[in-house]
Amino acid sequence: MTPDEAKHALLAMSQAWPTKISDPTLHLWNNRLTRLDFAQTIKAIDQLMDTSKFWPAWSELKETVDAIKRAETPMYELEAAPDRVAKDRALGFIAEARLKLSASDASDRTQTDF
Repeated sequence: MTPDEAKHALLAMSQAWPTKISDPTLHLWNNRLTRLDFAQTIKAIDQLMDTSKFWPAWSELKETVDAIKRAETPMYELEAAPDRVAKDRALGFIAEARLKLSASDASDRTQTDF
C-alpha cells in the first residue's frame, strides 16, 4: 500500500480503538503497513474491530491479513485438460508398451540365467 493508504488504515484503527499511541509506535506501524495490501488490510482491520477490544498487536493484524490473503488466493491453478486420445489409439499405445516391456523382461532373463 502507499503511505497515504497506510495513513488511512491508521486513521481507521485510531477511530475503532481510541487509545493514545505514541508517535514512534505510529511511525513503526506506518512503515510496516506499507508492506501489506491495502484492501486486505482494511478487511483485516474490519474483522479485528469485531473481535478486539483494544488496539491489536502488529502480529494480530499481520496474522489476520495473512488469513485473508490465503482465503483469496487459490491453492493451485487448474491446467487445461489435454485433448483426449481416441480409444483405439490409446489401446495401440498400451499394446506397444506391453511389447516393449515383455521384450525388455525377456532380455533381462537371458542375461541373468546361468
